[in-house]
Amino acid sequence: MSTYPTPEAKAERRAWGKQYGRCMICRQPFSVHGPLTTKREIHEIARKGQAPKRWAFLANYMAVCLGCHETVLASMPHAQQMVYKRWHDPDNFDPLAICRAMGWADTGVTVADVDAAEREMR
Repeated sequence: MSTYPTPEAKAERRAWGKQYGRCMICRQPFSVHGPLTTKREIHEIARKGQAPKRWAFLANYMAVCLGCHETVLASMPHAQQMVYKRWHDPDNFDPLAICRAMGWADTGVTVADVDAAEREMR
């Protein structure tokens, strides 16, 4: 039986997260010595329960502080999460990959949906 994610995928996730010094949502700097709420967390847009054995890929990750992870992201729509992903990690922005990981139709969340969410946020 193989483990998921693989050790290589775990290492890739850790390395990806370390390149971010601020929360993608509130822009608070991460700190290991400050308040617990500033601790770096890696959020999965397609959560582990929504995409079992399919969630470990770069397009799915957001670097966020513990405070945002436990509050803001709990109710944030996927399209809005993808706006932050596009702003702060455009090289790994891929709504289609998120939809497929969750078993949604390719039109579950489209670039047009992300564009509309972005307009609402501005």
